[in-house]
Amino acid sequence: MSWDRIWIETEDGSGLIERSEAERAGHFEQFSDDLIRLYDSGYVVVLVAGKNFRFDELFLFRTAGLARDLHHHGYRSWESFIGDSREECGFQEVTLYEQGRNVKTKSAPSTELKEAPQYPRTA
Repeated sequence: MSWDRIWIETEDGSGLIERSEAERAGHFEQFSDDLIRLYDSGYVVVLVAGKNFRFDELFLFRTAGLARDLHHHGYRSWESFIGDSREECGFQEVTLYEQGRNVKTKSAPSTELKEAPQYPRTA
C-alpha cells in the first residue's frame, strides 16, 4: 500500500516527524531506517479517511502508550475538514498494530467542527 503521509515518533519521544519534514531536515536516511525497523517490530496506527475522501496515514511509534493513545482517541486531532464543510471527514479505518499484529480495527464517523486535542509535532 502507498501511504499519503508517514509519521514516526521522534527518538526523544517529543512528538512526531513526517517523511517530507525529515527529508527537508536532512534526516531522511535515519527516518528510512526507523521506518523499516518500527514497521515490523513497533507499534503502528493506520488512519484511512472516510466520507468519500481517500487518504491514508501511517504512524510508527517506539512505545505502546502513544500508539494506543492515538488509536483510542488521539486520531480525532488528525481529522480533516474538506472545503467549507463544518463536518470532518471521519475515518473508515483506525487500526492499531503491535509488533506486526492487528490488535484492533474500528471506524470513526465524522464529527462537527470543535476543538480537538493537538498531537505534538516537530517543527
